[in-house]
Amino acid sequence: MINVRRIFLGLAVSAIVIVAGEAFAATYGYTPFDYLGALNTYANGINAAGQIVGNYQNSDLILHAYLKDGVTYTPFNYPGASRTGFGGINAAGQIVGSCSLGGFIKDGTTYTFLDPPYTNPNGINDSGLIVGDYSDATALHGFLKDGDTYTTLDFPGVTLLACSASGINAAGQIVGSYQLTDGTWHGFLKDGTTYTTINYPGAGSTIPTGINAAGQIVGYYVSGGIYGFLKDGDTYTTLDFPGAFYSWAKDINDSGQIVGEYEDTSFIFHGFVASEIPLPPSVLLLGSGLLGLAGLRRFRKG
Repeated sequence: MINVRRIFLGLAVSAIVIVAGEAFAATYGYTPFDYLGALNTYANGINAAGQIVGNYQNSDLILHAYLKDGVTYTPFNYPGASRTGFGGINAAGQIVGSCSLGGFIKDGTTYTFLDPPYTNPNGINDSGLIVGDYSDATALHGFLKDGDTYTTLDFPGVTLLACSASGINAAGQIVGSYQLTDGTWHGFLKDGTTYTTINYPGAGSTIPTGINAAGQIVGYYVSGGIYGFLKDGDTYTTLDFPGAFYSWAKDINDSGQIVGEYEDTSFIFHGFVASEIPLPPSVLLLGSGLLGLAGLRRFRKG
């Protein structure tokens, strides 16, 4: 004889597993944007207010910087420089970037240049700590700038071709990447004095680029193509703009908004903002109801 109650309970438990699985598998919606009239648009940083900094190119392919605040774009070109690019922005609106004359901090209308050779800043946190990379006669190295003090950052214990620091959060945790002699790139998280390797599962190369206060990390990986990713604890989520040829995730703010760029099938670059799509209330209610039903069934059985 078929036990209808057992079948119903089995279906309920299965539904609970599905709902719980979906709750932990984040889904993202993408909003593309382009600097008005530009050929290529790149997005590199986003702060708590949702302000975005990046670069754009016209048909001459010269690099220019921009600040996107809502729907308003403001271009920036350092006076006398042949190119200007922005790398990151913090909650106070301080921006780090580089131009043909060197690396700089932009605070309002004031530009302060970094000491050579530390000329390629990539990120700045709300305390004003700056990370980036620089080249010397031997290799590419990461660096941390704390006030007037510069500290070289090289992933320890391996033979490196290059190392770069890309992002820093409010707690001073740093993400970046290093290149081994076989040419592959691997990510790292530096927390205090401890370095931890980050590798997207199965990828040939992994390059983290940003980290927020919650420790969520974004970047991109290479595996038959180039794809963005989000690392939240031990969970990796691929970030791939729909229909894109390649996608890169570059930064994440404390609200979980992610910026990056994608290359379309015509090899043109566009910026994007990715935001997590919350589960509909009806799905959450269904999950709660099924859990309650299963609990009641177990109580009656006992």
